[in-house]
Amino acid sequence: MPSESGSAMNPSADDDPEMVIRASRAGGRWVRSLGDDWLVYELLMPYDRRGPTLVFESENIVRRVRTYPPNWRDLPDLELFALSWHT
Repeated sequence: MPSESGSAMNPSADDDPEMVIRASRAGGRWVRSLGDDWLVYELLMPYDRRGPTLVFESENIVRRVRTYPPNWRDLPDLELFALSWHT
C-alpha cells in the first residue's frame, strides 16, 4: 500500500513543528531596537487555522502579531518593530 506524505500515518517534514520553526527562523530578518536584537520571521504552523503569524523574538521576549502588512520585510526597522506592539 503506498504511503501518503503528510498523513497522520506518515507525517512529512512540514508537519514537524521544530523543523517548521527552524526553517521560518532561517528566513527571518534581524532588527535592532532599544538596545536589543530581534529576529523577525513569518511563521505558519500546519495545524494553526488562524493563518500566519509575524514573530518578534529577542533573548528574553517573544511577541506574535497576526495582522501585519505583506511587505513587512521591506519596512524600515523602526516601523517594523512598531508592529510588535500590536499583538
